[in-house]
Amino acid sequence: MLVPNDHQQTRLFQFAGTARFAYNWALLKEKTAFESGEKFISSNDLRKEFSLLRNSSEYQCLNWWLPVSVEFESAEAENFSDGLGIDLGIKNLAVCSDGTTYSNINQTSTVKNLKKKQRRLQRSISRRYRMNNKKGESYSKTRNIIKSEKKLLKIYH
Repeated sequence: MLVPNDHQQTRLFQFAGTARFAYNWALLKEKTAFESGEKFISSNDLRKEFSLLRNSSEYQCLNWWLPVSVEFESAEAENFSDGLGIDLGIKNLAVCSDGTTYSNINQTSTVKNLKKKQRRLQRSISRRYRMNNKKGESYSKTRNIIKSEKKLLKIYH
């Protein structure tokens, strides 16, 4: 059981949703007044009534209960053989609950080398286009560019 001081109690009420409670209470008051055919209640009257409600013995209590949950392992571990859990990751493509790991093919050295070769070829092709277009004319493909593009296509396939 918590016994807060005045400042702590104010903060606890702020966090406990008293504003939401006050809104719902005022909405209920207005709805019942409307349904019974009365006029809407003014905000001053609502504030006075809420102050009376707040200071009443029904809502005036210093007991705060803090619910606590505790996790513990059960004595019996259940064995399930029907299902399989899969954890997808970055380092490994997948790790299964039975201990099997599947490696990520994008992290292998062959794929890394192919990507490096691809970047180099793309840069060299781009430079050749720029060198052919120094005069401001439209570019023209030379045999060297066509040969490099074919190499690049082989890397993709």
